[in-house]
Amino acid sequence: MKVLLDEDIPVKLRESLTAHEVVTVAFLKWKGVRNGNLMRRAESDGFDVLVTRDVGLGHQRPRDVERLTLLPVRLGRGRINDLLPHLALIQAAIDNSTPGSTTRVSE
Repeated sequence: MKVLLDEDIPVKLRESLTAHEVVTVAFLKWKGVRNGNLMRRAESDGFDVLVTRDVGLGHQRPRDVERLTLLPVRLGRGRINDLLPHLALIQAAIDNSTPGSTTRVSE
């Protein structure tokens, strides 16, 4: 599965999600791209899942973005030390994602 980490997710999380191809918004030089355009680019580039801290992103999904799964992660303050203890939960949410859905991951 191809996973995109939004700019509000620590880049270091990429190193821990080894079961998938994980790329960051920063690596793609997409920082600052508005949410609708980000989702369009992600889907167009073949990403299956977008991991973000933005819980409102599902309400901003453009109608033409149909396959991309949105995974808002609200664990602690979103720092790497907050996320790593919940790595199995994040991984399971990615593994069990349904195309076009929004699945919130929280404590």
